Amino acid sequence: MSLKHWSLLYAPAVLAPTAALAHSPIKDIGAFYGGLLHPLFIPAHVLLLGALGLLLGQQEPAENKIPLLLFLTCALFGLTIAGHSSGGEFEMVQLLGTAVTGLLVAIQPTIPVFLRAAGSAFAGLLVGMDSGQAELASAALFASLVGTWLGMCVLLLCMMGAADYLKEKTWQKIGVRVVGSWITASALLVLSLSMPSLRT
Repeated sequence: MSLKHWSLLYAPAVLAPTAALAHSPIKDIGAFYGGLLHPLFIPAHVLLLGALGLLLGQQEPAENKIPLLLFLTCALFGLTIAGHSSGGEFEMVQLLGTAVTGLLVAIQPTIPVFLRAAGSAFAGLLVGMDSGQAELASAALFASLVGTWLGMCVLLLCMMGAADYLKEKTWQKIGVRVVGSWITASALLVLSLSMPSLRT
């Protein structure tokens, strides 16, 4: 059979539609590692956790103990909810929170600890609840959720560490604030494209 005939047989398999789920597990790397990388593959999660990490990193490290503890606890609680429900639509709320948080990073105000704690708890709960894996069950689902929790924590801590490290020089602080403004602009752009009234 010639190459032309083989291509005619292969074309329907390539063009066959497959399911495209935003929160589907990453194949061939295992449930745990798929969960670990999960926060990096959801734009709303990356933007929100990145903005929160930069915001906390701009503040005094000693004052971030309570916000961090609340984030870790609420993220765990949110993931527990996600593991026992079919999930919901949280992207719009996450993007709104990202826009506000990124704007605060750009302004760089001194934020009271209780407000940082409330924002951290809200972000952890929201991202956790939005991290369910409907295609997984039992042990695989548990491993995925544990991995996601660790991935969320690592991403947040890395952004905090970067913002804290870039405090020494004025131009570095300005760079962090510029990144915050970009995050806000990105969130607002996605929000505008998501609103049906603005697309028509």
